[in-house]
Formats: sequence, structure tokens, C-alpha cells
Amino acid sequence: MRADCLPHACVSVLVDGIALPEYSTESGDGMSATTFIEAVPGAAFTIQLEVEAQFCQRDRNDKLNFVVYLDGEFVRAIPARVDKRPVTKVMNGAREKTSNGCASRAFVFAQHETSTLPFK
Repeated sequence: MRADCLPHACVSVLVDGIALPEYSTESGDGMSATTFIEAVPGAAFTIQLEVEAQFCQRDRNDKLNFVVYLDGEFVRAIPARVDKRPVTKVMNGAREKTSNGCASRAFVFAQHETSTLPFK
């Protein structure tokens, strides 16, 4: 997904290393964008940020904060230094607290029930 608010940067959702097609990309509040993809139930996926060499930064200490929300819920954020471009950052799971410390849980598309019945 390419958003008007962040030229020369692209976010993709990948299954088996292949970017999924996007549908209906919408600009948000000027600092965000939303796109829709077709989920493959049970498939593990990754989310990738690519910052191209042409990306313009104001200061050599600038960083992008790569923040992921899934189904409207915050999942994770990682900083991406952009002083040496191109840059690729990959997020392949959520971090969770466990009794033994911290663990990573892979992103996996959920199975959704579909119906032609109207909502009540």
C-alpha cells in the first residue's frame, strides 16, 4: 500500500513471501491509510515496510515508527531508521508476555464464517 501521506514508502502483507493484492485503499486523517486484502484462512503472514532511496527525510536522525493495527487493535510498533536507504522492516508476529518472559506469536489469518443471512 502506498499512502499519499508517506511518499516513497510502501507497506505490504505477504503470504509465503508474495504480496497480497489490495482493494479499496483509503486515505485516513492525513497521517494514516487503510487498505483491504483478501485473507487466506489459516495462512501465516508478515507485514513489510519498504522505504525507497528517494524517501525525503528532514534530519539524519529521523525515524519512522512502523505501527501495526489488526482489526482495529494495536499489535506492535518498531522504529525504522531511514538515514541509510533503502530500508526494509518485517513484522512477522505479535509479542506477548508469558510466565517465562516474552514470546512471539506468528500472525495467522483467522477463519471467518460467512452467510447470506442478514445481520440482526
